[in-house]
Amino acid sequence: MEIQTKEVQIILVIKAIQISQKLNQYSIAKIYKVLFSIFSNRIAGRIYYTKTKANSLKLTKLEEEVICRNILELDSRRFVPWFTSIENIVNYILELQGGKCIRIY
Repeated sequence: MEIQTKEVQIILVIKAIQISQKLNQYSIAKIYKVLFSIFSNRIAGRIYYTKTKANSLKLTKLEEEVICRNILELDSRRFVPWFTSIENIVNYILELQGGKCIRIY
């Protein structure tokens, strides 16, 4: 018997709900052994908390990648990437955006 992931089970439940007119959502969830709240949230279009971006993040993904590349470049040149130099880079980017400066401890 093939082992199905939770994601596949949720997709099957959603398709079964769309096709079936005799069974209600609770009984279909019980058949596929999936929590009702999980697939009802998926049908409603809610996003999982783990997949959302935190509001406290100040840098974009691209800016983080640029900083990481800069750190790796310093390391490849045999320079020590000090916290203060990284803090200066981050603060420069934030200053260009008009944001508040940070302090790395």
